[in-house]
This record gives sequence, structure tokens and C-alpha cells, in this order.
Amino acid sequence: MYNRVVQIRLAIIYVLVGCVVYALSCIFREDLSDFFLGFCKGSSAVLIFGGVGYLIKLLTKKKSL
Repeated sequence: MYNRVVQIRLAIIYVLVGCVVYALSCIFREDLSDFFLGFCKGSSAVLIFGGVGYLIKLLTKKKSL
């Protein structure tokens, strides 16, 4: 199993990737089809909420860093 610091970094990377996908889908909104725009926004929401949820789970464990 990964150590705690690597898990926290991975959760932060998930959130950042989700934010980048969302920003790119907003920038290229006019050029994307409706299906692909919805797919990008949906996948970015899953990455952001999943990463934040995992980060909260890691930070609320009783073990310290």
C-alpha cells in the first residue's frame, strides 16, 4: 500500500486534473459537440468530487502524517 503522503498527492492530482478538464471544456465550449462537452464536464465533476472525498477521508484518519 502507498504511504500517506503519496496518497494525499494522488488525491490532489485528481482534483487538479478535474479542474483542468473543466477549464478546457469551458474554454472550448463553442467548438465541442454537446455530447463531448457533457462528457468532459461530467468526468471533471467525478474527478473533483472523488478527489476531494478521498482527500477528506485521508485527512480525517486517526493516524498523523
